[in-house]
Amino acid sequence: HEVGQVYSDPVDLVDYIGDPSAISFEGFEFEGNYYRVGVEVAKEMYPKHAEIMIPSYSLHGADFDLDPQSISKDQVKSGQFSTLREYVQLADFWIPDEAIIITIEPKTATILRTIPAETPEGGPYDKLYYKDFAGSSLPIPPVWYWMDLDATLNVIVNKMRRQAEAQKTNLVYEGDTADDAERLANAPDLKTIKVSNADGVKAIEWKGIDPEHYSWINYLEQQFSAQGNNLYLLGGQGTGSETLGQDQLQFANASKSVDDMTGTTYDLVKAVANKMAWHFWSDPLISVPRIKRIEGFGDIPVVFDRAARDGEFWDYEFNVEPYSLQRLSAMVESQRTMSLLTQWILPSAQIAAQQGAQVNVPKATRHIAKMMGLRGFDDWYETAVPNVETQLNPYTPTQGKVKNKDVQDGRTGINPASSIANSRQKTQR
Repeated sequence: HEVGQVYSDPVDLVDYIGDPSAISFEGFEFEGNYYRVGVEVAKEMYPKHAEIMIPSYSLHGADFDLDPQSISKDQVKSGQFSTLREYVQLADFWIPDEAIIITIEPKTATILRTIPAETPEGGPYDKLYYKDFAGSSLPIPPVWYWMDLDATLNVIVNKMRRQAEAQKTNLVYEGDTADDAERLANAPDLKTIKVSNADGVKAIEWKGIDPEHYSWINYLEQQFSAQGNNLYLLGGQGTGSETLGQDQLQFANASKSVDDMTGTTYDLVKAVANKMAWHFWSDPLISVPRIKRIEGFGDIPVVFDRAARDGEFWDYEFNVEPYSLQRLSAMVESQRTMSLLTQWILPSAQIAAQQGAQVNVPKATRHIAKMMGLRGFDDWYETAVPNVETQLNPYTPTQGKVKNKDVQDGRTGINPASSIANSRQKTQR
């Protein structure tokens, strides 16, 4: 990132550093994360400690057993996954009660710098998690609820696969009936076979999948879906209801957990946006060119700097627009647009017209056609100015009246009303 630029970076769980002695996030005495910096850049940033800037992360996945890159590789050999450039691993620690940030080199535990922590309320880290465990700061992932069921399903299915592979039919025979067995094995379907001793040859069938396993699999699948908040119902499978209303009711109940997760994600985005806005507000050297749109006038270039602030930061409230993080498909958007038009806008068009609102039908039509993917729509859909004929009568001059050249406001008393008013004023005097 550029110097002075406000940014927000994700921190992977393997790089996150938390206080293991705390029972909640609020009780953390320190918090931090690992990150990589180029060796040459690190030496320029910390010239007094240039001798300890040794490449410590030149192999991806070789330092942590739980690193995602290490898990994704069957074997990690020395020099197998070397990087193009050398990097050194550093770590930042945020100390809340002292309001400082410490940068260290983890291998030698050398403190490289200590700076004041100019962070908003809550610190520089925001966590995204959906379930927590009482008395522990380690959150519970959604997979925790159905992980054992998934493992059990895999064991049973693998066993059924081995049984299916072991299924076979063998032809056994006595020692003196070898010729009969060979003729039976080579004979085509529905052909007669001459044998000397039919009792000396016997077909033995090895059983395949045990039918009892299917009942066990069905039970595990039902529990798997139930523990995962009705996964099959959320995916549009296996509703099992007799009416559409029951399906909608079940889907509404099943989607509550998804709605909770969505709300949690929106809260995280709101918190991150609020902290980024705080850094914009509190930076005395900030100067950001912007385009301000004024209704009825147009766009004008402006600069947001310290002089452009109005009031205090806590006078403002930041929020995330509902459904702004969702990416709807074009077909779903067109269906929702049609539903809004037919169920609300058109039925209320008369009332809306009385209040000065109207629908721009050509624009709405083009928007719906675009969402439906209709190519060449503009080639054959044309709009024109409505043909409103106005009858213009020929000009006919009218005879005017000759106006008096004297005073016309009644001060002379010619107007009877003015005369009465003048007499009344004299009487009152």
